[in-house]
Amino acid sequence: MEAVNPYESPKSVTTTTSSDTYQPKLFAINGRIGRLRYLAYGMIATIVSVIFIGIAAAMLIPLFASSTSASGTAGALLVIVFYLPLLIFSIILMKRRLNDLDKSGWWQLLIFIPIVGIIFGLYVLLWPGTKGSNNYGLQPEKNSPLLIIAGLIVPLFLIGILAAIAIPAYQDYVDRAQQVMESQQ
Repeated sequence: MEAVNPYESPKSVTTTTSSDTYQPKLFAINGRIGRLRYLAYGMIATIVSVIFIGIAAAMLIPLFASSTSASGTAGALLVIVFYLPLLIFSIILMKRRLNDLDKSGWWQLLIFIPIVGIIFGLYVLLWPGTKGSNNYGLQPEKNSPLLIIAGLIVPLFLIGILAAIAIPAYQDYVDRAQQVMESQQ
């Protein structure tokens, strides 16, 4: 017979169940996604769309360049074929992000109000989601290392592009200002 110590701390079985969280799917319509997933999925979808639009424009525009009405038709076709899926994907992503904040997807209509839209966009991007499950489902799983890298590299990539444009422009401005100062002396 095993001796029982009445002063011993109680023992509990600690198991984690997969029902506490769920793994979000990229193309799901329902469910919740966190801030980093929202940012990474949106940026990656935008970059992929821009690449496809650039390739399609490079192939289609020269074909229709001879007539102005045909080039307008080609431009409208590009918008319908490429931007419409991106718009639908963006609406679904924001709905899922709002669901993580325990808000209805209809709240995304606030984006169309001029100043409120900027503040609301920052709220959606920066505010942490609801801990645990809420009215819209279980809490998403922690971000994978690949998603964290994608969420950090894409903004750094965009900052690098902006710096590559801004630094030479600033240097040109400084050079022209120095030339003006020298010519005035």
